[in-house]
Amino acid sequence: MADNTNLVRKKKCKKPKLPESSVWEIAYGDFMTSMMAFFLVMWLVAATNEQQRKIIEYYFTHPMQSVSVSQGSGLNPSKGVFDIGSKQLVISQMPSENKPITINNQASQLKRHENKYEMQNQMASILGKIQEAVKSNKEIAPYGAQIKFSINEEGLNIILFDKNDRPMFANGSIEPEPYTLEILKIIASNIRPLPNKLVIEGYANYTPTVSGPSNWDLSVGRANSARRVLESQGIVSQRFSSVVGYGDTRPMPGTLPQDPVNRRIVILIKKL
Repeated sequence: MADNTNLVRKKKCKKPKLPESSVWEIAYGDFMTSMMAFFLVMWLVAATNEQQRKIIEYYFTHPMQSVSVSQGSGLNPSKGVFDIGSKQLVISQMPSENKPITINNQASQLKRHENKYEMQNQMASILGKIQEAVKSNKEIAPYGAQIKFSINEEGLNIILFDKNDRPMFANGSIEPEPYTLEILKIIASNIRPLPNKLVIEGYANYTPTVSGPSNWDLSVGRANSARRVLESQGIVSQRFSSVVGYGDTRPMPGTLPQDPVNRRIVILIKKL
């Protein structure tokens, strides 16, 4: 009987070999792409100024935002990836809800940061000069511990406060003691050349008054007395933005309302 079984033969198909030249062509193409990118970066560095480079940097770090420059770039006309013309440099991307950042805004932001650090250095310099002047004066050096300095977002605070046996102002009076007067003169001589606005604040501790001026009157009067001393030393009145008194309503943090340290005046040199 005949065998009807179908025989199936499997034949392996050899994959065609790539030409040997393909390997080095791919590597060479990658090399040329890298070199083109390198020369593009070098051209941008040579053809742009610092502000324009910051804009390009911002473009790559914030690709979903829009950056525009309204001022002339001062470059020769070009029709590359970045349209850097003699009148306008525009780098745009997909619309964003954020407002476009202009070169003027960036410059102003950088200027504010520079002014901030410059002001901090200036405040620290003033602080050091006042401390040194107080230490070098034998008559008022013992009262140096009653002068406190702090720098915050508003500016430099100079705080003159009382101790039990060393009041800055006589009890129930708005006239500064002789050593207080000398301290205020030192402060005035160091802040006089500055254009900064000044705020003077007066405070009192909690002491019920039966007769004489109230704590409100004392705090306001002492702040105003300090202003008069500073003006007598050449600080023009236009520099004072406010002279206020808070009575005994704002004791220093961590103190009891009746503590002598709360009898104080604060001279704030405001940041520009």
